[in-house]
Amino acid sequence: MRIWEIRTKPLSSINNICQLREKLVTAVVKEMPRQFGNAYADLGDVRKAIEFHEQYLSIAREIGDRLGEGNALGNLGLLIRLWVKMIRQE
Repeated sequence: MRIWEIRTKPLSSINNICQLREKLVTAVVKEMPRQFGNAYADLGDVRKAIEFHEQYLSIAREIGDRLGEGNALGNLGLLIRLWVKMIRQE
């Protein structure tokens, strides 16, 4: 092993840790609105649930998460359908 290879290993480990931390923070920030949206939906507050799923959709689009975007759109569709049923029953 050459001396410059020894010196760059700690730097690459630090870079890996920083990248991992960034991915973890992004995942948490992205998932929180979805979890809150699901919680509000379970509590029956559909309007608040829709707001949180819209935030989730916005974050998913911003970071290019196509699966998250699809999940958010699907959840929004279900919530809007539920909201319309609630309005019709009033």
